[in-house]
Amino acid sequence: MGDQNPLTSLIVESTDNIDRERLTSLLTGYVVFNKTGEISFLPAFYKLSNSSKILIILVAQKARHLLFDNVADAMSPSEVIALDVMAEGSVKSCLKRLLEKTHDVKKDGEKRYYVPNYLLEELHSKIGTEEA
Repeated sequence: MGDQNPLTSLIVESTDNIDRERLTSLLTGYVVFNKTGEISFLPAFYKLSNSSKILIILVAQKARHLLFDNVADAMSPSEVIALDVMAEGSVKSCLKRLLEKTHDVKKDGEKRYYVPNYLLEELHSKIGTEEA
């Protein structure tokens, strides 16, 4: 048997393992970025359910992290609220539901929320199927 540990194939949180085409496909039609990395939301975004909006925001943050220097891959609730696309209470309740009930998001040590890389494929089929 070789020196390579077959268990290492299970490690998926590296940015090397992100399907960038899938990430682009997931965000297309919902968001665009300007050259400085600021997110702009397209009309289709506003038709999504609140949960799908939060997921798109967090996936967009992951894309920003890959595209621009010094951008974290996670967001705090206050950063999401500052985008001014949902009411504060809706943001907080959606983040809690996505964390505790559906497990579509995780929280890091700094209490910022993110979508784990391994969930990107699953989210592709979820987002957009539950438009409000």
